[in-house]
Amino acid sequence: MSDDLTHVIPVILCGGNGSRLWPVSTAARPKQFQTMVGERSLLEETVERIRRIGIGRAPVLIGSERHAAELDAVARRYGGTALLEPVARNTGPAVALATHLALREGGSEVVLILPADHFVKDEVAFAEALRRAVGAAAGGRIVTLGIVPDRAATEYGWITPAGPLGDGAAQIAAFVEKPDAETARRLLSDGRHFWNAGMFVAKVDTLAAEFLRHELAMFNLAGDAVRTARRRGASVRLSTRLCSRFHSVPFDVAIMERSRRGAVVPAPIGWSDIGSWDAVWACLGKDDGGNATAGDVVLVDTRGALVRSQSKPIAVIGLEDVVVVESEDGILVGARDAAQTVKRIPDLVGASPQAEPVTGAAVRDPEALRPWGAYRALDRGRTFQVKHITVVPGGRLSLQYHHHRAEHWVVVAGTALVEIDGVERILAANESIYIPQGATHRLTNSTDAPLHLIEVQYGSYCGEDDIVRLEDVYGRAESPAGVFRQVTESAPAAA
Repeated sequence: MSDDLTHVIPVILCGGNGSRLWPVSTAARPKQFQTMVGERSLLEETVERIRRIGIGRAPVLIGSERHAAELDAVARRYGGTALLEPVARNTGPAVALATHLALREGGSEVVLILPADHFVKDEVAFAEALRRAVGAAAGGRIVTLGIVPDRAATEYGWITPAGPLGDGAAQIAAFVEKPDAETARRLLSDGRHFWNAGMFVAKVDTLAAEFLRHELAMFNLAGDAVRTARRRGASVRLSTRLCSRFHSVPFDVAIMERSRRGAVVPAPIGWSDIGSWDAVWACLGKDDGGNATAGDVVLVDTRGALVRSQSKPIAVIGLEDVVVVESEDGILVGARDAAQTVKRIPDLVGASPQAEPVTGAAVRDPEALRPWGAYRALDRGRTFQVKHITVVPGGRLSLQYHHHRAEHWVVVAGTALVEIDGVERILAANESIYIPQGATHRLTNSTDAPLHLIEVQYGSYCGEDDIVRLEDVYGRAESPAGVFRQVTESAPAAA
């Protein structure tokens, strides 16, 4: 088997909530969908990176159904597949599902399994490490990339290598899960251990054989879930009934720590898991004072700071080694290395009595992506909500109605085709329409320019779950998928 990367199938794990990166990373839109260290989201950066190093197959993205819009958008953009999990059960079941999907391509195919939200600085070294891993995988190994450590890290798992296998690969003797400080110093000092980056390369039939040996019930259940999945466009939805039966276990624990086929290839690639604001700071360019900034920022007598502004000017005076981050979800000010404390903040903020506005207190939520475009909540109270809705050219919302609210739509740019109880009307900019509670309605942008409108909801309840969809061109009312499209096939345009 060639160690060429062209035919490798990339499987990108898109789970996790990135709670150490609050207030930018939130449960609604975690770090893999956020811009952190480049021009694109971490997920998009990952897809672009594997394309740049020569991986030619379309990606398989695995993530939560909660983030279906984001995953579907990226999958469509790159001609790939979004495998949507209705319940989170860690990476073991995710890899089992991906293995069954890849088996449709043939057991001799090689897959690369990697997280969506990591950073790699040296792409030349990354490509070389992957070529070595593909070569070892040809011999029936499950190969993990071993990051060459530069400090005694306690937040990562470590790998202890055994005998050499050739071309830089070695058997795995043991995994050491997140050691204490003393153990980490010992592992670093002996100079032969690696960090476990959670990136794996293997033939599909090797993965299948190891799942059958060590996690038979999980693998059979994954097969049932893939066979009964329902597809629309780029997205594949799995059965909640079946997926809820998976036990939650990482792939490392389910397979790698039990397998005799494990191997490691050294990977001095400038890797980071972007797991904290300190890690973000380390990956960014800095000024002469060691400061990394983004947005409208002014620094005076400040050193070693990470300061990030999304919508407001930030000035920092006379501080060292701090992180100051402003987003539409909050403001964080603290020590740059306080990752464990930052992880607690979302729960503390959620428990605050001020977390839910009860009158007209201004709220600006992050943009929520949808197959037809996006919306952003501008303001809300007990009986109302105001949104800015953007519909892309050709975008069409579902035919729907609401039990508890009426709506007013005001077009501010573009042209809207509005249907209310079967009657259609065209609205231009500076025109509006009222949608009574319970009326069936649909919004379409049939032009080649974006449509922008302001929606004012009023009623006893304005939650997103008060939407009854009667028809939907994006498959949010499920229909049987039939045969899976090959991962190399281009995605169709959205209806």
